[in-house]
This record gives sequence, structure tokens and C-alpha cells, in this order.
Amino acid sequence: MPKKGVIFLLKKNSGYPAQAATARTPDFLYILKAVAFSYAVSLVMLVPAALIATFRCFSDKGIALCANLICALGVLLCGFIAGRHSEKGGLIAGAVSGLVYTLILWLIGGLASQTVSFGACAVTALVIGIVCGAAGGILGINTKGSRRR
Repeated sequence: MPKKGVIFLLKKNSGYPAQAATARTPDFLYILKAVAFSYAVSLVMLVPAALIATFRCFSDKGIALCANLICALGVLLCGFIAGRHSEKGGLIAGAVSGLVYTLILWLIGGLASQTVSFGACAVTALVIGIVCGAAGGILGINTKGSRRR
């Protein structure tokens, strides 16, 4: 009988003695994959929104709200994917993925505008990114069922 500290290294395989578990993608690499996928989905959602905003009459506040909502959905998806992958701690995996997503978005925005400022708006976006990512991580860890638990 293995000790409790070694259980995560062993895996039962249909009646055979416990064998070493198969190698998994490191969590941070998987978080980066989740961020990349979420950015792709966000771009797919932002392009039609930009086309609609171009040909329709929308206020600047409406356009900013739509862009922020799409980014929040992207962060939620990012946290969901990271939480679904993690063995435990979906909250942490989602929050870290939301943080990474938001920091990359902040850096891209800084490069595009050629000015980087860390003011109240950036802090608010960072907090919203972490919270949305954590919520996605909680949803991801709780919806994966019993196949990986």
C-alpha cells in the first residue's frame, strides 16, 4: 500500500498493479495554451462586433462596454480551460490564467498606444481579469465530472 504522499505518482490500470502515471503537460504551459485559445476566441468575437460598430451608430461607451464584455468572456473561458485541466485548485489555476491574460492584454495595449500607464483603470481591469478567471476556474473544476478526480 503506497503512502499518501506518493499516491499522486501512481495510477491504477484495470486490475494491474499501480503503474507510474503518464506524463502531463506542465500547468503553466497549459495555462499559456488556455490563454492563447481564449485570445483566438476573443478575436473571433471582436471582429463581428467591430464590423457592426463600424456600420451602425454606437456611442463610444457602448463600444467600450462591448469590448470589455467580450474580453471578460475570454478571461472566463481561459479560467474554465485552466480549471478543467487542473487536478485540484481550479480557483488558483483560473485566477493565474486570468492574471496572465490581463497582463498580456495590458502589454499589447501599451505597445499599440506606445504609452504604458498603470493607473486606476489598469488595476480595475487586473482585478476583473483575476475574478473572471477564478470564476471560470471554479466552473471548470466543477464541471469535469469524475473522470479525472
